[in-house]
Amino acid sequence: MDQPGLIMVYKSDSRYEKYQVYFFTSPASDCPGKYLHTTYGSIQVEDGSLTIRTKNSVYEFELDASCVSEVDMILLLHTVNEYFRDDGT
Repeated sequence: MDQPGLIMVYKSDSRYEKYQVYFFTSPASDCPGKYLHTTYGSIQVEDGSLTIRTKNSVYEFELDASCVSEVDMILLLHTVNEYFRDDGT
């Protein structure tokens, strides 16, 4: 994607050492308000990058906190909270 955004890593409660990655694009990106999530896979973090290997794909994310402004980070966290909100329905 080559876009700035926020990465969330979710560890499975039922699958040993398996993770999902959620990526929310920054308001300043070429495609604001979009997100993707992977299927479960194994992750590796090294040399400023996060890699998740799933059954069919490999995703690599560069880890650079400076690529998102403080204002955009607040907006992204709001988006994430809305996405994961449990409203009881």
